[in-house]
Amino acid sequence: MTSKTSAFGSDGQFEGLKLGPFAIKKGWDRQALTQDLAIVREQCRGARKSEVAHEVAKLMVRTKSRAHGDGESRLMAETMVADLSAYPIDVVRFACEYWVEGGGDAKFTPSWPELREICEKRMDGRLRLRRALKYTLSEPSDTDRTTRGEART
Repeated sequence: MTSKTSAFGSDGQFEGLKLGPFAIKKGWDRQALTQDLAIVREQCRGARKSEVAHEVAKLMVRTKSRAHGDGESRLMAETMVADLSAYPIDVVRFACEYWVEGGGDAKFTPSWPELREICEKRMDGRLRLRRALKYTLSEPSDTDRTTRGEART
């Protein structure tokens, strides 16, 4: 069961729809839920640094940044790759492309907080679904209780 609500930013502008809260209906097969959790966990796993480096390189080529030396540019790119590697590659790709397609306001290379905000918004639904599945699987099922001799409630 989910609900939809509009999400507004700190500036009052519409930012999209927020789904949730997630709730798993009673009666689902624990094995199916375990398989679903494995799929969702895989969808939340961080990307390989080589894949992220490719996306960061494209982002940096498509945006402007202040003039700095090769060492500083390299450090900036390496830091961005390390930080973004915590997110799945589809989320990283979305954040980088979203920034580049943002028009005139997004012509400069984004800061880490700006990219992180985009990534966190993109991950929100997956993380809430993962929490709902983990919570549901942590509760003993009715069959587990009756197997142990506990009464159903």
